[in-house]
Amino acid sequence: MKVAIIYNKDQTGVINKFGMQNKEVYNPKTVKMVANALEKGGHNVRIADGDMYIIEKLKEFMPRVIEGERMGIVFNMAYGIQGESRYTHLPAMLEMLGIPYVGSGTV
Repeated sequence: MKVAIIYNKDQTGVINKFGMQNKEVYNPKTVKMVANALEKGGHNVRIADGDMYIIEKLKEFMPRVIEGERMGIVFNMAYGIQGESRYTHLPAMLEMLGIPYVGSGTV
């Protein structure tokens, strides 16, 4: 199964800085350990930054079910970048795109 691990590595992938900036991030070593464990389980894994380019990255990596491939999933480790609702940005985009995910949700 294709698994995209999304976390926030960089805070610059926005058009403008606005509101409260997030200071919480996962250590890249932790993210890599999760990726390694999923790969050992036989999954095709890609790590991506949860910024404004994430939709394009997911369109390239995730299979479309109508093409007969198995649906992929996102392992959400993103805290968000900025603003009061930053924790919900990525889950809301994933729901809009029709991509299942694990991790924190929109509520």
